[in-house]
Amino acid sequence: MDHVITVGLLVAVIVAISFVAWRFFAQAQRLRARYSGMIDVDAGIAGARKTLEEVSRERERLEAETQERRSKLNGEYEQGLATYKLLKQEVSLLEENLEDISFGVYEPHFDFQAPEQYKLALEQLRDREQLAPNFSASACSQQQQRARSKSDKVYEPFGAADGTLFSTVTLGTEPATNARKRG
Repeated sequence: MDHVITVGLLVAVIVAISFVAWRFFAQAQRLRARYSGMIDVDAGIAGARKTLEEVSRERERLEAETQERRSKLNGEYEQGLATYKLLKQEVSLLEENLEDISFGVYEPHFDFQAPEQYKLALEQLRDREQLAPNFSASACSQQQQRARSKSDKVYEPFGAADGTLFSTVTLGTEPATNARKRG
């Protein structure tokens, strides 16, 4: 009987150990399924490094694009600022001139040293306009030369561009006169 008890105890111990082993195995399976992503540490580290490298490359690319856009915008800003300053300076000059004009202050626009030089230049300009209002005095057609030889007064039509009807040129000692512009 001792053998029977010993075999019974041995079977009970084997059954108990088998049950405990089966429970540990079942629990290990559940834990392995639950933490399967963490079990392969090397594969997880390699995947994380690959993702990190991709993110780093994307960040560097975006930084380069941002730097390029920033430098382009800075150039456009500097150009716009220079234009703004130039226009602001011109506007301030015009405002000063308007203010001076409103008070009756006249700023000369010519380089004459004395009023007599200005007067002489005006007289020369008027003489030149009276001699040749719309044509050159030296370049006359043959018809005009024949007409002048036949009479003392010649009516010469002007082009419509200056708006005059005609000019009367008197030959002889009297000065040439121009017809006035219409309306």
